[in-house]
Amino acid sequence: MLLAHLADVHLGARPYGLDVRESDILDSFSLIVDEILRERVNVVLVAGDLFDRPRPPNRILAFAISQIKRLTEKGVRVIAAHGEHDLPGKRDETPLTLLQDAIEGFYAPLPRTPGSPVHLAMEQVLRVNGLTVAVYPGAKLTPDKSRELARTLLPAFSKVLEREEGPKVLLAHMGLEEVDPWSPAASSSMLPKADYVALGHIHSRILEEKHNPPYAYPGSLEPLNVAEMRGPPKRGGFLVDLSGGEASIQDLLVDVRPFHVAEIQVSGGSPDVRAAVEKILGGLASRKGPRGKPFVYLKMKYDGEAPAAELHRIVASVSNKLGVIAVLGDLERIRASRGKLRPLVRGSHFADPMQILVEEFKLGRDAASMILELKEAIASEDYEHAKGIILRLSERWEVISRWAR
Repeated sequence: MLLAHLADVHLGARPYGLDVRESDILDSFSLIVDEILRERVNVVLVAGDLFDRPRPPNRILAFAISQIKRLTEKGVRVIAAHGEHDLPGKRDETPLTLLQDAIEGFYAPLPRTPGSPVHLAMEQVLRVNGLTVAVYPGAKLTPDKSRELARTLLPAFSKVLEREEGPKVLLAHMGLEEVDPWSPAASSSMLPKADYVALGHIHSRILEEKHNPPYAYPGSLEPLNVAEMRGPPKRGGFLVDLSGGEASIQDLLVDVRPFHVAEIQVSGGSPDVRAAVEKILGGLASRKGPRGKPFVYLKMKYDGEAPAAELHRIVASVSNKLGVIAVLGDLERIRASRGKLRPLVRGSHFADPMQILVEEFKLGRDAASMILELKEAIASEDYEHAKGIILRLSERWEVISRWAR
């Protein structure tokens, strides 16, 4: 039994508001599907956040359907857990349930009826190709409610899995306190006895092969912010072989575009800025990879009078000239008379709202996603859903404020 474990794909995301970065994510997903087919995988596990937004555009849905059908038409079964980004308002269908209705061989269970924890756990257990998969239900909850749900459901999953024969896996989109200091749902000691625990939510690559049970986070398929750009040149998932009794885990990776974070300090007018930007980008232009042009995130300290919009135009112009993709991600004016300014303009475009919240206000993607979801809920007059989002945000920020104190 050979599994592929992916997570945090975020189809439809447009980091820095750039079309090319949206295309990068789609291309990486297509490439990882190529690798899965080449490895003759039996079952693909997606541990949440297949999509970046709960209402993806039709073209993103169509792309997802076409790629998943490439797998299912070859007999590969695909099982997905819901992440926060996959879940819209509680009265709406999720994009994963739409895929489940459209594609034979794709499964994304969500509990539909109330019941005891064991009954709920039984509803979330799938048996596919001789493999038992317990799919932890996705939900948009406050941190306290998430921990309460885990304390109830994880023991129930343990009871259900104890009765099963053959290889067993837990599939979940959740943070563990060993790796998620902000809003962990559980500790690794609470995980049910399984041959492998396929996790998502943490965008870093983590493998605890010696833990009982072994668990892993593949990390995000593509870097979504500047912190993730400092990661390895290959990203992807894990190959998990359960045919020998114990899990044998190997990398399942694809190349990504080269990423660089460059710092620059410059003074003077527009010609001085252009010369400095040409020098630093010129030194990076030759560092192409298998996926093409390098992406450069510029951090600029500037002592001069040129307006922010002009600085961004210069970066865009030089980028096009030298054949790189660059954004002016951080701009700090260092003249004492002007103070420090951090404009909300990025690259050659205005940043998308997600990027402003993440990069400018230093919010995590989950908190930023909740703020954007709150905006949508209010716009659609779904005030009950908006109230729930506000409660989740208030509790999360209370956790952060206690930590800061």
